[in-house]
Amino acid sequence: MPSCSTSSNIVSSINALNVSLGGSRLVVPINYVSGLTSGDVIRYDIATSGYTGSKADSEVKAEVFGVIENLDSTTNKFNVIIYGSITIDSLKLFDVGGGGGGGGNDIYFLSGMTAGKLQNAAPSDLDHIVKPIYQISPHGSYTGVIVNYLGYKLGGDVSAATTDEANSVGEAQIRIGSTSFDEGYVDASIAHELTVTDYPDFYERFGKQYGYVERLTASNTLPGGIVPNNVPSQLNSSYTGKVVSVDNANKYIYVSRPPNADLASTNKSIKLNGVSIPITASEVYSVYTPVINLSSPLVITAKDGAQIPITQTVTVGLKVKPIGVQVSIPTTIETNSSITANSFIVGDNEINIENYILNLNSRLEVLEERYNL
Repeated sequence: MPSCSTSSNIVSSINALNVSLGGSRLVVPINYVSGLTSGDVIRYDIATSGYTGSKADSEVKAEVFGVIENLDSTTNKFNVIIYGSITIDSLKLFDVGGGGGGGGNDIYFLSGMTAGKLQNAAPSDLDHIVKPIYQISPHGSYTGVIVNYLGYKLGGDVSAATTDEANSVGEAQIRIGSTSFDEGYVDASIAHELTVTDYPDFYERFGKQYGYVERLTASNTLPGGIVPNNVPSQLNSSYTGKVVSVDNANKYIYVSRPPNADLASTNKSIKLNGVSIPITASEVYSVYTPVINLSSPLVITAKDGAQIPITQTVTVGLKVKPIGVQVSIPTTIETNSSITANSFIVGDNEINIENYILNLNSRLEVLEERYNL
């Protein structure tokens, strides 16, 4: 007889440890979240009180709860694998060159460019988090296992990266009598499509507010007749947009979407040309830049107040990619290793370390000689 009136056994309605076909795993069902899909690496976000895609560009975003394996159509819940055996479609694994930490495409890491995605090479950007998540190891009906190892930050406490502050993205540059811009700028008089993998800083700052291209992944072979400007729809939703291109080989449909429109729901089919197409994934593939027009003619106000009209061509550039060098050094460095440097800048003055130490040593010798030390 137990000494208390209720059993001390822990019974969970959401956690299940199953051992089958040689694989063991911990599965946690969670409510469906729009924008997430199978193969996504997710974390719980305290600020929004919900699940979102993990991303290896910071310590906070690189936290990982698990990987979505599939959506249960009966319960409308995601099955999340937080440890052990899993089945992941190979199309969900991104090839960014290299692979598997140099040992082949067997270990997949959390992406620092696209939230929720797995890639075959560790992030190379300084300050990004190297976090192995998935190991390919086919067994039974599974493709591999979720490992979710502890991550570490590239560069440690002292790091340098080829980037400006994130705030520099979005700056405007005016050119008078010239149509060329500095590196990292585009002509703002027309809209440009920027893929989120190539322009992560722009996407991080502006998101979908100027419109975007959504990539839909169909579960079956795409029907014929889908062409640009076809208008898709979803039942009981305000989904709007136009098809811009189709990739039949990968079953992708690219749709131009209005600013800040919600991604398509992956538990509803997309209807095109009267045909319902089941969708397994929806994601932001690229975003658009805003169009900046200047009133014409422009005038310059001289020091004496005179208005001088500009007769040359005036163009505006928009910064979409940071270029430069940023160095991050903590306030205090605690290490048993050595630091090698030729000079330090203190305030506005650059100090040559070797000469400074030699000068101190000479002055110390004079003092020792004077006072017979």
